Amino acid sequence: MIVPKDEKGGFIRPRFSPDGLQLMLSRAGFQGIYVVAATGGKPTLIKEANAFTARWTKDGKIGIRQDDKVNVLNLDGTAARVEEVAVDSVYCERDRVYAVPENGAPPVPITDSSDRFIDPKMCPKHKGVAYIGIQTGLYISRADGTGKPLFLGPGEDVSWGPEAAFLIFGRSRDDGHRLVEGDLYCYDTKGKKLFNLTGTTDLLLKSPSLSPDGKVVALEAEGAIYTGTIQ
Repeated sequence: MIVPKDEKGGFIRPRFSPDGLQLMLSRAGFQGIYVVAATGGKPTLIKEANAFTARWTKDGKIGIRQDDKVNVLNLDGTAARVEEVAVDSVYCERDRVYAVPENGAPPVPITDSSDRFIDPKMCPKHKGVAYIGIQTGLYISRADGTGKPLFLGPGEDVSWGPEAAFLIFGRSRDDGHRLVEGDLYCYDTKGKKLFNLTGTTDLLLKSPSLSPDGKVVALEAEGAIYTGTIQ
């Protein structure tokens, strides 16, 4: 554990900074944007704002999307700049996933209309896309739209490892009132094997975030933040 639960209920949704040295956190309901060292400590409040759209920028600042703009903050909470929303290599439109080819060709449809698809993640080699069907679960498809998708079962919060050698994701289940299962899974893309990395712990883990070097994962469990090594 690197950040314990406090009297305000603790923290959610850890996300590694681009250099892997810090984590961005929030509180229940995405209330507030906080930053803490990846080795642990007391989180620092950056801004009293809804953190749902908050993301790290490539230069280690925090961007908050509002409509077609991104308000970028320094880590002391002051305004750094305002940016246009960048075109992602993969995106959702009307519940379908599209990939943008590197050669500038028109976007390629990755999914059909059999489910509502969200949260697409392009792999580092621009060869595969991981995405989630709200009713079905986690898939991996080729970024060129060809072939049959690989279905991995329930999953959320996907992170690709370096060189796309693996991906990690959370798998949780609730009973309609509270979380009753929460584990971290890894899919080895070369060996084509799926592993439960946390099946021996009683912690109900969720919201995994992989460090840029692929060696450490941060997770939340009942308001506390944990890290562990990927082996």
